[in-house]
Amino acid sequence: MISRLLLPLRQPALLALWTYRYGRWVHYQGKRRRLHAVLYRVLFELVRHATGVLIPRWTEIGENVWIESHHPAILCGHRIGRDSFVFGGVTLGVAGPKDARGVPSAGERVVFGPGTLCVGPVEVPSGSVLAPNAVVIRSLPAKGRAGWIGSPVQEYAGAPEALVPAIGGSS
Repeated sequence: MISRLLLPLRQPALLALWTYRYGRWVHYQGKRRRLHAVLYRVLFELVRHATGVLIPRWTEIGENVWIESHHPAILCGHRIGRDSFVFGGVTLGVAGPKDARGVPSAGERVVFGPGTLCVGPVEVPSGSVLAPNAVVIRSLPAKGRAGWIGSPVQEYAGAPEALVPAIGGSS
């Protein structure tokens, strides 16, 4: 019982996910929930500062997406597909010249390595593995399970699982 109560302290990203889900609920309730909208804004700011994880309510997050806790993460993408894994220090957000700004979108089973930066109106295809500190500034070609490394990213010739060893058995 106590271990369940302490779970949000051990996994701070859960607080951010709960606040995100509450924000989605408030958003789809319409104008009838003004008090909830104000409460959501307050919770959003408190949780963002307390956990370092920012997930706006307009981001679509699929099922079974794991967000590593204890490291700041900014997840302002359009979509993160199901069964994806987001390590700490990842930034998905808006960048680029004013006329070319946009938000990234990721397919299913994408692994964002620690410190990955994915900015602009880019597409990350399903099955991609982005190496630690990879910088994605253009859409990646759909190649099935492929690894990407570098700044800007280039395709990795080896096994994608070698880029982020913690995912070796997942898929």
